[in-house]
Amino acid sequence: MKLETQRFVNLVTFKWKCAEYLNIDVSKLTDKAYADWLGIAPKYYSNWKQANKFMNSVSARKFEAKLQIATYSLDVMHIKDDIFITFQLDCMLKTRQYMLDNKLYPKSNVEAEIVHKIYQDGKAHGFKFNLQLLRKLSVSL
Repeated sequence: MKLETQRFVNLVTFKWKCAEYLNIDVSKLTDKAYADWLGIAPKYYSNWKQANKFMNSVSARKFEAKLQIATYSLDVMHIKDDIFITFQLDCMLKTRQYMLDNKLYPKSNVEAEIVHKIYQDGKAHGFKFNLQLLRKLSVSL
């Protein structure tokens, strides 16, 4: 698959961010609504979807900023559907290791709440684990 085609495929995996923003189920999100939210004409989106035209790097960087994901994320070949579960597991493991390293032993429901907050924050910021947020949340233990 060409990079320019892969960028669009990867862009589609982030439709959930628009659905969250609009407070609707992702299955009800139309291509037009997603294009409008991204700030592009639905015609461009349709052309990319049908592979009549390809997304250039300037557009990809603009969408990465809008989606609040790491620069060049849309250039990654083959973003898998399980990226969310993989990141969530990573958050759980890193949180647990932090707790053990710092001799913190919260109740399981408190630890689960912390992991959830870390996961939500990371999901909103390009799947980045926020150690400063973890430290902040752990101070109150």
